[in-house]
Amino acid sequence: MKKVSIILFALFLAFSTFAGCKKKNENKETPVTPETPETHTHDWGEVTYTWSSDNLSCTATRVCKGDASHKEEETKAATYKVSVEAECEKEGKGTYTVSFTNEAFASQVKEVSISALGHDWEGATYEWAEDYSSCTATRVCSRDHEHVETETIEPTLNQKLPTEDEDGLNTYTVTFQNAAFTSQTEEVLVPSLPTLSKLEFTYHAPETEDDEAYYSVKALNTEISGRVTIPLTYKGESDEEAIQVTRIDAEGFRNCAEITYVNIPGSIDTIGSDYAFAGCEKLETLILNEGIKVVGRRAFQNCYSLKSLYLPASLESTGRQGFQSCQTLETVIFAEGSNVSIIESNSFANTILKEIIIPNKVVEIGGNAFYNCELLEKITIPDTVTKIGTNAFNYCTNLTAIDYEGTKEQWSNIALSDGWKGSSLTTIHCSDGDITL
Repeated sequence: MKKVSIILFALFLAFSTFAGCKKKNENKETPVTPETPETHTHDWGEVTYTWSSDNLSCTATRVCKGDASHKEEETKAATYKVSVEAECEKEGKGTYTVSFTNEAFASQVKEVSISALGHDWEGATYEWAEDYSSCTATRVCSRDHEHVETETIEPTLNQKLPTEDEDGLNTYTVTFQNAAFTSQTEEVLVPSLPTLSKLEFTYHAPETEDDEAYYSVKALNTEISGRVTIPLTYKGESDEEAIQVTRIDAEGFRNCAEITYVNIPGSIDTIGSDYAFAGCEKLETLILNEGIKVVGRRAFQNCYSLKSLYLPASLESTGRQGFQSCQTLETVIFAEGSNVSIIESNSFANTILKEIIIPNKVVEIGGNAFYNCELLEKITIPDTVTKIGTNAFNYCTNLTAIDYEGTKEQWSNIALSDGWKGSSLTTIHCSDGDITL
């Protein structure tokens, strides 16, 4: 009975709780859903674009007309491209371009001018007329070689007249209007007057109808001294007009030990057949003018005071033993375009040459040509040479190498004699490599 009562009480509590929850829920208020605010639609104004001062970036901006606080803005870096290159005297053009991420912003292009470059002038060059009647200055733009400035001016002339004992001097001076061109001065030596009082002339009549008369010349005697200037022409007492002087007699000035200066004109095609000026021990200055073709055998042998020598392009032969034992001869220069084809045997033996460049028409270097040139250190031989004679460079004790302008194969084809005895020669520098001896 007690057990039944407990069960009935538990059921009563459960029912009471369920009924209370249900009633409570029935009295609960239904929640109210809040109202959604109205959506704002932007009315964008016109987009503005602002370039930076250096054009390296551009900013796009647009502002809402309804609410100025609503703004969209984007800055982008620009790309640059030269569309028209600037020239010396003409402006160029360049374009800066910007593309934006925001589709509302249009790509922008800005064109700018590029200043003309101006001329970049190379250094001015100056060229005198052959007779010094004018001088032309020229400068060229390095950017465009068609841009050239030139100016030609006639010079003023200051003269020092020559005498028999002294050269004259013509001094030509030009001053240009263009400030970019500097004033130029050119001094031209005027040979001393022909020393007729020291000379003896011999008339030679034509031998055939095709020949012309000519004069040969020699020293009046071996006592003459100082300067000797040989004239282009000579007019004898019985001559109706002056006749060219074309020969120097064999031994014509031999052992004129007191001569110091000799000027030989281009009318002389042959300087003596033998010993023309040999033994002129005090000869220091020798002027061989364009037109001279042949230096005779031993022509200047033992001219102990001769230090330098310029051989004109017209010269065809250096003469056997032509300058042998000129013991102070240290410089020999062949004119550009030299016609010498053979360096004759013993031509420069026993001199103190240090360097020599053989002209590019030479085909043969004769035997003993540079024998005992103890100070010779450098020689350049062209690829035209096909023969080098016996003892050509014997006892050139300072000569260790030769600069050869041909290939190793060409050098091997040269007819070589025993030309190096007593030298220090070890190497031939060829255009395609070295040959070790």
